[in-house]
Amino acid sequence: LKAERIRPFYNFLSRNNRRIVLGAFGMDYYWVSTCINEKPLQYSDFNIGDELRTDKNALTERADWLGTEKERLNRYIADDCDGIVTGLYEYDVCYRPHFPEKTEFIPYPIELKGSDADKKGSEKVRLFIGINRERSEYKGTDIMLRAVQDIVKKYPEKVELKIAESVPFAEYRHLMDNSDAILDQLYAYTPSMNPLEAMSKGIICVGGGEPENYEIIGETELRPIINVEPNYESVFHELEQLVLHPERIPELKRQSIEYIRRHHDHLKVARQYEKFYEKLLNTTNHHQKNMKKTTIACLLALFSIMPMTAKQKNRTVTLRIVETSDVHGMFFPYDFINRKPKRGSLARVSTYVNRLREEHGDRVILLDNGDILQGQPTCYYYNFINTQATNIAADVINYLKYDAQTVGNHDIEPGHAVYDKWISEVKCPVLGGNVIDTRTNLPYLKPYTILQRDGLKIAIIGLLTPAIPNWLTENLWSGLRFDDMVETARHWMNYLQENERPDVVIGLFHSGKDGGIITNGIEEDATLRIAHEIPGFDLILYGHDPTRHKETVTNVEGKSIICLNPGNNATVLADATIEINLKKGKIVEKKIEGYLVDVTGEDIDETYLAHFQPQIDEINKFINREIGQFKRTIHVRDSYFGNSAFNDFIQNLQLQITGADIAFNAPLSFDAAIYEGSVRVSDMFNLYKYENQLYVMRLTGEEIRRHLEMSYDQWVNTMQSPDDHLLLLTEKTIGDQQRLGFKNLF
Repeated sequence: LKAERIRPFYNFLSRNNRRIVLGAFGMDYYWVSTCINEKPLQYSDFNIGDELRTDKNALTERADWLGTEKERLNRYIADDCDGIVTGLYEYDVCYRPHFPEKTEFIPYPIELKGSDADKKGSEKVRLFIGINRERSEYKGTDIMLRAVQDIVKKYPEKVELKIAESVPFAEYRHLMDNSDAILDQLYAYTPSMNPLEAMSKGIICVGGGEPENYEIIGETELRPIINVEPNYESVFHELEQLVLHPERIPELKRQSIEYIRRHHDHLKVARQYEKFYEKLLNTTNHHQKNMKKTTIACLLALFSIMPMTAKQKNRTVTLRIVETSDVHGMFFPYDFINRKPKRGSLARVSTYVNRLREEHGDRVILLDNGDILQGQPTCYYYNFINTQATNIAADVINYLKYDAQTVGNHDIEPGHAVYDKWISEVKCPVLGGNVIDTRTNLPYLKPYTILQRDGLKIAIIGLLTPAIPNWLTENLWSGLRFDDMVETARHWMNYLQENERPDVVIGLFHSGKDGGIITNGIEEDATLRIAHEIPGFDLILYGHDPTRHKETVTNVEGKSIICLNPGNNATVLADATIEINLKKGKIVEKKIEGYLVDVTGEDIDETYLAHFQPQIDEINKFINREIGQFKRTIHVRDSYFGNSAFNDFIQNLQLQITGADIAFNAPLSFDAAIYEGSVRVSDMFNLYKYENQLYVMRLTGEEIRRHLEMSYDQWVNTMQSPDDHLLLLTEKTIGDQQRLGFKNLF
């Protein structure tokens, strides 16, 4: 329709709807005029710096939108409508200066359908570019094509190029699939729809990724887009770097998918539209008289958003499940042992979770997987010094509004008085189905909890590693028994299916994936066994093992179960999406995806810190108390290569306290130290940060020899050549904050 014929349609919509929203998603008057006159962008479809572009397409668009009926219609609707949604940064800077009160930025929606990002592909770097010859100069793909073809000529053995030239969109998508990178528009600040869809499949975008793009969506961590300047040299250089450093590709692919999941997921975007429209409904305007219907009309748009209706039988519900595990007292971004700032912590987790809750409301389920009561002086102080106050480990769980919590072995180690008090103070359910009260033979803790979300019933089963008697004396867990995890999981799964009939079942296990201690019928780490042998779980979240893991296990019924372990110290989260499709009120499909999300780049939640400032001050006063002097610095590191004053200090204390003939001890970290000068309470946690106990045993000389040989076998490598490591290391634990590259636990 011609512009002059659209106005009556718009006026009809205006009279018969409560609110009207204009979508700024593509070519229009404000885009053309602002780029030509105000030039807020260093480069665009219409300018490069202060110079106006004079290619054929740019001149055609200028003639089409300036001083024409299309301009008058665009300006009339923009003035008259109730709100304006911009889909890219470029469009936002063109509308917001004119309409600051009613302009809202909402990213483009992309439907995540899984990716081939993890598949091993060609040894060559696979590049893709789409060409429309009629607009290639206008969009800059002519320059990009020349640069990528020169890369292929220079590195024919390293690069594979696919070109989609003026093909139907279905063919375009087919050619794009399985690429490593897509070359997008050269004059863009941000990726448009095609590269966004490519990124959702784990394809790297080479094109617009200016800082303004990340700023407007609030992204401070991910940088998946290879940004190029609008010239041949920049494109060639960035492509050459990618080809010469293909080891970058897996991480950029992962970040690309995560970027789409965070900012462009179509369900998140729909909720942003819903919230914006609800905000408009709460304001008075001239469209409010004689209204009977509610509609969002997006004219001059690439897509439209349909109105939300009452609860329907045919619907999709998306849940976000977030897990922390093995927090070990990292409640604040400060290491109270070494008295210096610390990465991660629940102060950054709070920022991440708050953002999710703003987007998803109560569809966010927040879970903690135990080992929260030991690891920092924050824990020790409220476990054993200020026992009159609420345990800070309960305070933070309650403040962050966790939905459920399991216990870990380090929560049992402080003893009954500590963990019984803490459990009573935590407001969410504390789970542990295999922790049995020996007096009643019933669970000491709740075996599961049921959450209701959007008409769905979500069951969470909590379990704890049964290996606790191997580590802790019975006085710490008197009256308790720790049953086998697999059989306990089987029992409660059957019970749930018969009595609760949940729509979703989540396992929350404080146990490693497999292996560990296996003695006297005790299996320390049984997560993967449960995932494989016990049908019914939709998602399993676990911990205990400080190495981060993400696995997909096929169970005995052939169903794939995602299993996530975020590691320790609140630096990484497990974040899973469960999308549930219902028809006529019945579940017909579940789509589950899981990620490990690094939160060390998140901003610190200052409101959270302010809330806990009195406790922080109290802990600082405790740890900074001077208790002695050291004349020389002692290091743990020495113990790995010879005599160690650090270990001697501990062993002399052991001999003095027990009167034993020989003392054994193992360092709990690789590089701890107590420095020359004043010694404070905090330094004592470098000796042992957990409340480990002393054992006195009567051993023969042969038993002592075998113990030492076993210890050496755990730590020292059998060298085959001068180039071999002296210590027993493994690449599998390089990211592990507890093993730190060693094969075995400290």
